[in-house]
Amino acid sequence: MKNKDSLKITALYERLSKDDELNGESNSITNQKKILERV
Repeated sequence: MKNKDSLKITALYERLSKDDELNGESNSITNQKKILERV
């Protein structure tokens, strides 16, 4: 029997491209976060 109050955990995985040479968070990481957080 499943517990109604069970906790679900989700992990988001982002990958930095070698071609991204920006300091700080790159555009590719920002875009990946936006896509993953939409779901």
